Amino acid sequence: MNSRDYCTFCPKMCHFSCPVAEAEKDEAVTPWGKQQTARLVDQAVIPLNEESARSAYKCLTCRSSQSFCEHKIIVADSLHEIRERAVASDVAPPEVMAFEQNFRRHNNPYDTDLQEKVRRFVPESFFSEDKTTLFFPTCHMSALSPSSLSDAMELFEKLRIQEVGVSNNTVQCCGYSLWVLGFRKEFEEIAAIQFHSLKKARALVVGAPECSWTFKEIYPKIGLPLPPLIYSLPEYLGGFFRFLPFRARPKTRSRFFYHDACYQGRYLRQYEEPRELLQMVAGFAPEELSWNRAESLCSGAGGGYEVIEPKFSQAITQRHQAEILKKGIKTLVSTCPKAAHRFRSLKNKIVVKDWVTFLNENMLRT
Repeated sequence: MNSRDYCTFCPKMCHFSCPVAEAEKDEAVTPWGKQQTARLVDQAVIPLNEESARSAYKCLTCRSSQSFCEHKIIVADSLHEIRERAVASDVAPPEVMAFEQNFRRHNNPYDTDLQEKVRRFVPESFFSEDKTTLFFPTCHMSALSPSSLSDAMELFEKLRIQEVGVSNNTVQCCGYSLWVLGFRKEFEEIAAIQFHSLKKARALVVGAPECSWTFKEIYPKIGLPLPPLIYSLPEYLGGFFRFLPFRARPKTRSRFFYHDACYQGRYLRQYEEPRELLQMVAGFAPEELSWNRAESLCSGAGGGYEVIEPKFSQAITQRHQAEILKKGIKTLVSTCPKAAHRFRSLKNKIVVKDWVTFLNENMLRT
């Protein structure tokens, strides 16, 4: 049996783990419901049209259901095939098609000149041609949290890391947003640009976990393998924090939560490293949300879901707020710039820190 058969005949054991199903209160958007719709399309029982295609977009691609699945089925991969078919057949939801048109203006999801932002927040010395390791800021970091670019550069300097330069490519986007929405041809065009820009680097350090995963996993599948050493920020900085001396600021005992971003955790399998570095500079471990590590709850920003369902996407973001405030801890830290941006939309109820910013603020120069 294929994954759609397994899910269709499953007694819905994972339905509680799907944030979309919880937000929309609709059986049709549980993993079971979405897989059943995909199966009916496969069998030509129903046509692939805008209505059936929309079902495939009711997914955060967070892989939460996989954590509770006896067969470890990745529902997002099954639905991705339907998304690609819907785009190719011109029956994807109109919001999705409009997103792609907007993306074309600046080759990123944010309709802005990202290179200009990178130039404004990164010191000129980091653009040297002699650097052997390239830091790729990503569109999410540059557009949503550009000050964290400065924090990353300061951290490199504090740790006396001299090998890192910054990518000066006019396209500061890996193309993940196109890929996840099913725009395969358009994604491959962006990926080709990035491949030729980055392929000579000895190693890449990537500013957002979903982009790190895209470089590692998707680029090779389309024949564009980048340097063998591709690091997320926690991966790369971990070795320096462990083996180089550094000074942390005096401890304040101000408690904070750490949120496991879906791509940092379930995709890249990096659960402990981000926590260890936070503990090193804070002097104590972060607090844990009730949904954490492999069972973490998505911020609501993943998989392009916010493109078609912004209201429900925001409701998923708000699920975190009640627990955070109930425990009297108002600070939340995330490695994902997009997730941090979504949490900031909760309007002053909690203090949200980018992971790299938290490290930089709590570390002194040596």
